[in-house]
This record gives sequence, structure tokens and C-alpha cells, in this order.
Amino acid sequence: MSKAPFLLSRASAPTKCWCGTQVALGAPAFRAVSAGETSEFLFRNHVFCSVKCLRSFCLVSLETLDALEMPASKEVVSDLHELRRELSETLTSLLDEQNQR
Repeated sequence: MSKAPFLLSRASAPTKCWCGTQVALGAPAFRAVSAGETSEFLFRNHVFCSVKCLRSFCLVSLETLDALEMPASKEVVSDLHELRRELSETLTSLLDEQNQR
């Protein structure tokens, strides 16, 4: 499996999630670490409070880009689909590890 596209860590400072939720110092937060070259700009400076929020962000981005119908947006849509697949593999792997304990 390739490098995980997102990293779950603790917030090093109070910050606001993409959805508007306040993420407190030390609270779990997701950040993009390898979103792909064409979609990296979408995730820059975004923090996500949950997997549900991250998924919502991806779906909103896909809908927006799909509506643009531009060649460049098609590349980003392709990257987002790949990112979603990698995220799914990562979460499945984590759940498998947890279930084996």
C-alpha cells in the first residue's frame, strides 16, 4: 500500500475545521500529507475534525469540480477518486489491526 493520504494527529494549536467546528489544542485532527499533485491545492491549510468531515469535503469538492467540466478539473477529480480509494484502504487496514488485538 502507498503512503497514507491523511495523517491523524493532535492539534498543536486551537484551529477551525473545514466544517466550522472548533478543534481544541490536543484534540484529534486529520491533515492531508499526500493528496496528489493536482488536488494538493484543495487540502492546503485545511484541518478536518473527523473522517465524516473529510469525506464530506471530498464529496463537495468532487461535485464542484465535476460541474466545471474543464480538462484541469477532470485531473483533480481523478486524483480525488484515487485519494478516496487510498483513504478507504488505510481505514480498512487500521480497523483490521484493531480487530486483531
